[in-house]
Amino acid sequence: MDWIRELRQVAVVFVNLPELDDFESEDFLPTLQLATEILQTEITKWDGTINKFIMDDKGCLLLCGFGLPLSPTTHIATRAVVAAMNIKRLMERAKIAVTVGITVGKNYCGLVGSRQRQEYTIMGDYVNLAARLMKVSNA
Repeated sequence: MDWIRELRQVAVVFVNLPELDDFESEDFLPTLQLATEILQTEITKWDGTINKFIMDDKGCLLLCGFGLPLSPTTHIATRAVVAAMNIKRLMERAKIAVTVGITVGKNYCGLVGSRQRQEYTIMGDYVNLAARLMKVSNA
């Protein structure tokens, strides 16, 4: 399917699970499973889309968009904030550290990559700002 490349008004939610980085820990997989269930449930409940789920030595990082193609484009900021607040509350209840950054603005939404490997992504100043806000929300 050919996706439209466009500058699109989206709400971006970046979520970081900074303490989920000990891949050899005994409770790593059960904690990752619980965190993934919370994230997927809340993002999809509020009609958001998970664009990336990255794991590295800094923990888990999740990039979500509200208002992407095939999703509702109304009240994107409200839905993003409610989803993020629920994620924060549920993660704290599960004793999983979490930081979140949220922005709303026009970003590039479309395919990136070569003919051999492409992926749909969200990129732009508001994505970068959400990532920065996520990092300082821990302070």
